[in-house]
Amino acid sequence: MHIQDAISLRASYGRPISMTGDGSTLVVIGTSTGTLVLVDTRFRIELKTYRHFPGHAITCLETYTADSVLVGTAAGDVCSLSLRTGKWPTCVCARSLQQLKSNEVNRRLRVNAIASLRNAYFISAGNDSMLRYWDLDHLENSYVVNAIDSSATPYSSYRLNDTVYYCENAPAPPRSPSSPRVFSRAAAVAAASAAISDAAISANNARSGGPIVSVVVLPSPMPMIVAGMQSGAIRIFV
Repeated sequence: MHIQDAISLRASYGRPISMTGDGSTLVVIGTSTGTLVLVDTRFRIELKTYRHFPGHAITCLETYTADSVLVGTAAGDVCSLSLRTGKWPTCVCARSLQQLKSNEVNRRLRVNAIASLRNAYFISAGNDSMLRYWDLDHLENSYVVNAIDSSATPYSSYRLNDTVYYCENAPAPPRSPSSPRVFSRAAAVAAASAAISDAAISANNARSGGPIVSVVVLPSPMPMIVAGMQSGAIRIFV
């Protein structure tokens, strides 16, 4: 293979950080300024741009449906973007409602990887070493998996313009050092909104081998999640 041609993005978009495609000639590129660019690789042209409204760096992208992508950010949010309408209907947030309203960024919550499953569920992972299982249609089925356990997680909802945010409250403490059952269906419970403490994240990093930098979902022969750690370890969750 050789370089046939190049597509030059505008300098104002920032550095390209992540990309995703649907198998056609269209590619979505996420940048350091929170800009997303839809390009046609066949004709080497820029078709459309989108702006992640809080302006956080786009750290990872995943094709979700035929006309939507999941957008992970440096702030710990994962938002769904409709490429057709340009709207952001839903955002799920590792940060608390208070952090969201103040647009606070905690680098420990940065999302490094997203893997979707059956266009309805997806996994996000990042600097806090936790896997998050999200079900946008039934949020009560969503939960967090840390180094030694999985737990139901309560959420606070918040609507801003045309977007509904679901902000994560403090997770329940680990129950036992057993292998996590990632695909169990834990019911969410009500709790007061609180941010994940840096101390809790540091403790989880120490147990797990550091931040998660990549993740993939394998649906068969049995559902499992494979996570690549910054330490070099590969962890398998079943």
